[in-house]
Amino acid sequence: MFKREQLTLKYAKDAELRYVWKYLNKLCLVDTVFCSDDLKTYEDFNEILLDSLIFTARYFGKIAGIIWLNTFENKTARIHFFVLPPARRILITGGREVIGRLLDWNDMKAFYGFVPEWNKSAIKYYRKLGFKDFGIIPDLAYDQKKQTRGNMSCSYINEEIFNG
Repeated sequence: MFKREQLTLKYAKDAELRYVWKYLNKLCLVDTVFCSDDLKTYEDFNEILLDSLIFTARYFGKIAGIIWLNTFENKTARIHFFVLPPARRILITGGREVIGRLLDWNDMKAFYGFVPEWNKSAIKYYRKLGFKDFGIIPDLAYDQKKQTRGNMSCSYINEEIFNG
């Protein structure tokens, strides 16, 4: 059973980001999460996040994932998630809690996200969180393993959808 009071959301620290970077590499997920073949080092990872506001989600004190927001405009931002495998048991309930807290933070109105069409589990996750599909961007995603481009699924959530 999910324990809301055990979920904390705070600005990410360098040590936490380094931990997540190592985890992404260990699981060979860098290209899946970032759809880029340019991320080779922690410094590359850190540079790609420079214009982002990064949060660490902890559950019972352990890192459950990171959430980063960027492309801020009119109380709207692009949202990105990476949930560590051990925390996936609280994926939906915890994710909904994070979305609610982030909508409350700075009086945000909406978030949108892009997910490669080949990442079916991430698309399913966004939908279970309540995100609604609004389109496809052709050839925006890059699959490093296959050395091919693919379509990007676009979805959004706003206060009305979240509270509805």
